Order: sequence, then structure tokens, then C-alpha cells
Amino acid sequence: MVTSKIYVVNAVDLISSVQRLPKILAFPPIEARFATTICASSKEGNDIIANNLNGEEGDWGYSHDVYKSMNSALAPGLGLDGMNRTMIQTIAHAIDRLNPQNGRKTSIQLGEWTRHEITMATTSSAYGEHNPFKDSDVENAFWDFESGLIMIMMNRFPSLTARKAYHGRELVSKAFQRYFKAQHHKSGSMLVQGRYNTSMQHGVSVDDIARYEVGNSLAVLVNTAPAVFWTLFYIYSHPIALEECRTEVESIVSVTDKTNIVKRTVDITKAKQNCPLLTSTFQEVLRQRTLGTQVR
Repeated sequence: MVTSKIYVVNAVDLISSVQRLPKILAFPPIEARFATTICASSKEGNDIIANNLNGEEGDWGYSHDVYKSMNSALAPGLGLDGMNRTMIQTIAHAIDRLNPQNGRKTSIQLGEWTRHEITMATTSSAYGEHNPFKDSDVENAFWDFESGLIMIMMNRFPSLTARKAYHGRELVSKAFQRYFKAQHHKSGSMLVQGRYNTSMQHGVSVDDIARYEVGNSLAVLVNTAPAVFWTLFYIYSHPIALEECRTEVESIVSVTDKTNIVKRTVDITKAKQNCPLLTSTFQEVLRQRTLGTQVR
């Protein structure tokens, strides 16, 4: 966004103050511009978002209602449990596929493997069995879009200056259009169902809903996959840390043996308390390697 002013706050005490003033130093106007530039939504869709955007006239409007539905879906309960279960099962199956077959070792490119498996796990937990990202063309198109995001944000003839990213966005958007028109969101998560239903209640078109979903995919993927990669990279690059992390994880694993079938169960609810090194390593990766700058 070439014509915009950017104010950088890098003092911890001031950052806290900014975060406590959500109405004065507000994020929703940035979000609305994001939808226009990044998602290429229609004027009609942008007008719906802009209606009472910052809540000056009370707790109503598209932005308010979408956040309310998302907060409800992501609160502890059935919705969040279902997403976590799907994600964990998907990752478990991916790891199982790494088991040596016929005595042969499995070799992977860690960056590519991590990005693909985290993409599949995260999107499947949100979009269900008809997850558009199961189509490799859609998955690749999304990452083409992400890689050219800066040029898209510049908004200077993106179809020419960011052709690969531009066409990637359009392909993913069309995939989401087919997903929603086929009513596949009904077998998706409460999060996706809530966003869709709220959008429909406010008169947002399916085309714009699909385009907004491309932006939502950015939010859940662009830091998650790199964070997992760097966590694995740092731990496996330091043998002592690897051994200590393994010991921590063993403390939250229970083993049962029935009819010569060994079953190991990880109690992830104990991970934060029982795995301080693993947790702190992940937190340090988030601090050092992600793009999670707080924006207002």
C-alpha cells in the first residue's frame, strides 16, 4: 500500500497501551482495506464490511457479527475439539506414512513436507472432507499467491506485476466458490459454517464469501507451517535438546498393550505443563521466525 502511512511502535509499554485502545487505534479499518486489496472483493461486499465497521453506533454490523461467530466457534467446546481432533489425526497419518517400508528408509525435504502436511491438517480441520486444498492445484496456487503477497498489496496492476500470485488467488477463489455453492461447508467446521451463515445474513455474495475465505486461509497458514518447520529444525539440529524434548514428551504418553497391539496415547492437555523445553522452543520460534507483527 504505497500511499499509506505506517507508524511503528517498538516500545513494549507503548504496545500494551495500543492494544488497550481497540476503538481509537482500530484494526477493522485495516481489515476492510485488506479485504479490498488482498481478496479483491466487490464494491458491494466492501460496503457491507464498512457498515458500522468500528462499532461507533453499537454492537452490530458485519465485522462485529463475524468476530462473534468466530469467537464462539473457537471457544473451548465441541467446535474447537472437532478441529483439533481432525488436525491431530491428519498429522498422525502423515507421520505414519514416513515409516520405512520393506526395510527402506524414507527421505523427505523437510520444508516441503512440513508445508504440505500442515496445510492439509489445518485446512481439513476447517473445511472438512470436501476441503478444496485436497486438490494439489489449489494448494500450489495458494502458495503461489502467498509468495507474491507483497506485490499484491502494492496494488499496482497486479495482473501484470504479480501474475503468478494474481492467478493463484483467482484459482483458489474459484475453488471456494464451488465449495460453498455445493453446500460443502455444512460438513465443515463450526468456524466455517459460522462465517458463511453470518455473511449470508448480511447479504454478502457467494463470490465475495469465497474471496474472503482466501484471506482467512492466509491467516491460518502463513505462520503455522514455517513455525512447525523451524521448531523441528532447531530441535533436531541440537542432539541434547532433542533428547530432552523426547524425555518430556514421554512423560505425557501412556502405553497399553492388548493382544500384542501396542497403543501409545499422547495427552496434549499436559504438554504445556510437562514439556517446558518443547513449549519454550516453540514460543522462541514464534518470536524469532514468524511475521506476527501486531497491526492496528
